[in-house]
Amino acid sequence: MRLRADLDDFPQFLADKNMTYKDLARGAKVAPATVTNFLKMGCRDITVRKLAKALDVTNWLTLVRIKDRNAYLHATDSGYFGWAALEAAAKKIGAILFDGDFKANIILTFSGHSWIFASLVLAYSLSRNRILDIPIYVALTMDWEPSDPMPRVAGFTTIPGPEPTDETRERRFVVLIPNSFPKADPDGKRHVAVIDDCITSGAVHLVVNNYLRKLKYRRGEKGTARTACCVCNTSATLLAKPDHYAIPSRREKFSYPWGECVWFTNRSISIREPIAVRSDSPKKNGST
Repeated sequence: MRLRADLDDFPQFLADKNMTYKDLARGAKVAPATVTNFLKMGCRDITVRKLAKALDVTNWLTLVRIKDRNAYLHATDSGYFGWAALEAAAKKIGAILFDGDFKANIILTFSGHSWIFASLVLAYSLSRNRILDIPIYVALTMDWEPSDPMPRVAGFTTIPGPEPTDETRERRFVVLIPNSFPKADPDGKRHVAVIDDCITSGAVHLVVNNYLRKLKYRRGEKGTARTACCVCNTSATLLAKPDHYAIPSRREKFSYPWGECVWFTNRSISIREPIAVRSDSPKKNGST
């Protein structure tokens, strides 16, 4: 699907950045003719994203004329999910986690975009008093170059992502979970819901699932843990299938009103690999 520029707003974006067509092409790493094509004939969404990044425009669809923008948003698996789609997804996930048999009473989510969607789920699903009562824990996910020290944050348990099984030296990641999370339910008998905005590779949730298993949480229809997300890449189910998701997609990257999703991956990982857990809380003497 080709998308054409909004001729009213696009020149203003260039003027605000004091850029020429050639400057924009150079910044987006595309041919100069591509910018002209965007104005006259249209470009693919991936090209428009590059132009938007070069212009430092968060919502790349604002560069596209309204007619094409609406057609794109209504296209199947467009890769962009606006507020209407997010609202419907949040209501769907909330009904499953809170109104059904599961009735989650502990929430684990992740900082950034995931927390935005988790907040929407809570806002559309729970009353004021219930939102104030339910314990919510926010984990961190960070890039990690194995040649550097493993990221450590006081008060969090650091869990390294799986190592690649082949000889490729991909950048890894770590998941940091608040130490207070397991203390809230030492016997693993409460119902924990892990809420994410999207699952792309499934690598992060593979780590989290293993961690929950160590805490004696059980997944499944009659289990004590459920994972849920707004958008799920269909190939991610090979690694860590979420229990619930609102929108299936074949894409590896998605966009929301606040920008593109943040994702982590280890393309070649072993599902059976044990996960080493290390606590990084300060010791009594103040050291870490």
